[in-house]
Amino acid sequence: MRAKVLRSIKIFLIYCILVTFSIFVLIPIYWNIITSFKTPVELSKIPPTLIPQSPTIDYYYDLLTMRHFAELIRNSVIVSLGNASLSTLIGTLLGYSISKLVLSKQRKELLTILVAVFKSFPVLILIIPYYMFLSSLNLIDTWVGLIIPYLTFGVPFATWTMKGFFDEFPQSMEEAPLIDGCSRIGGFFRITLMILLPSIFVVFIFTFLYSWNEFLYALILTSTYNSQTVTIGVFATVSKWEIAWPKIAAAGVMSALPVLALFMVVRRYIIRGIVFGVVKG
Repeated sequence: MRAKVLRSIKIFLIYCILVTFSIFVLIPIYWNIITSFKTPVELSKIPPTLIPQSPTIDYYYDLLTMRHFAELIRNSVIVSLGNASLSTLIGTLLGYSISKLVLSKQRKELLTILVAVFKSFPVLILIIPYYMFLSSLNLIDTWVGLIIPYLTFGVPFATWTMKGFFDEFPQSMEEAPLIDGCSRIGGFFRITLMILLPSIFVVFIFTFLYSWNEFLYALILTSTYNSQTVTIGVFATVSKWEIAWPKIAAAGVMSALPVLALFMVVRRYIIRGIVFGVVKG
């Protein structure tokens, strides 16, 4: 009886923590959405209104009719997909190599430490070297000029994450196709990758989100609408004369819609991938 009561209390506390955390996460999102529908007069009211009294869609209309906003969305999609695809591909191969092909325990630990170092490398240190390097190749203000530095942080993250998934992958399942006469490479592509496909989707989504939300490199390495991303477009709504908070909020909502749509499409695979990393075997 006592154990049952303690278990109920534990579950209750867990739910309280989860609800509290959800409230802290959802309040800024809700506030951003309602701000995008408020007029400047209503936005300046004290105390602030929790529901727009005179909702307007003028700021959304301004963004949709803005000449270059669609180009910014396009650039973000191309750069994010490019970085996510390459990072996931390279990270998957490197993660498998470190986890399964490196037999020496010392070398495996050394490579793991190197990946962790690159994964946690400060972003600011590499800006000037990258700018000089990309300038010499005439890649400033191009999609490729953004994808290359993004790979510096996407590949280590993908490698680190995929190595963890490969470490948890049962050795017996990897050896089963070898018994049937399949090569190691064939077993890797036909069995291992197919089973770990949800985990690969998790890595893809997180690297995609990193590229989509990145601001500093996009600000420094781009100068025109031909390659600037949507984060720069949101920043550009701030002028030296005013800060149009409703317009910034509307731009934030619109820039989040493609990512939300992508998440809704692959959410099932994301949950499977996360569960695979938690439940061993």
